[in-house]
Amino acid sequence: MKNSDKLLTKSSKANKWYIPLIAILSFGGFVDASYLTISHFKGASLFCNLSTGCDQVTTSAYSTILGVPVAMLGLFFYLFTFILVVAYFDTKKDFLFKIILVLSALSFCFSLWFVGVMAFVIGAWCQYCLVSAVLSTTIFVASLFRYRLGRTEG
Repeated sequence: MKNSDKLLTKSSKANKWYIPLIAILSFGGFVDASYLTISHFKGASLFCNLSTGCDQVTTSAYSTILGVPVAMLGLFFYLFTFILVVAYFDTKKDFLFKIILVLSALSFCFSLWFVGVMAFVIGAWCQYCLVSAVLSTTIFVASLFRYRLGRTEG
C-alpha cells in the first residue's frame, strides 16, 4: 500500500509541475512563432535589440522548407502541443503525453539543426529563433522527465 501511495504522490507532482510548465512554454513559443510567421508574410523587418542577424537568418534559404516558412512549422508545433496539454488536463490520457514527447523530440532535433545553421552556415543569430530553440528544448526535456516519471509508476 505504501508503494502505491508513493507512486500516486510522484504522479501528482509530475502533473502539478510538468503539465502547466509545458502549457506555458508552448503558449510562449506560439507567440514567438506567430511574430516570426506574420513578419515573414508581411515582408517586414524584425525588431532585434539583442542581435543584428535576425533578418539575415529569417530571409535565408534555410528559412523555408518546401516553400513553408520554418516559423509557421514552429507555430503549428506550439499550437498543437498546447492543444494536447489542454486535452490532457481534460482527459488525463497518457497517450497524449507520448505524442507531446515525440513531437518535442522532433522539434528539438530541428532546433539543433537550425542553431547549427545559424552558427556555422549563415554566421548570424536571430534572437527569436534562439528563444524558440530554448522553448522547444525545454518542452522536450520537461516531457521526457514527465514521461520517465510516469513509466516508473508501472
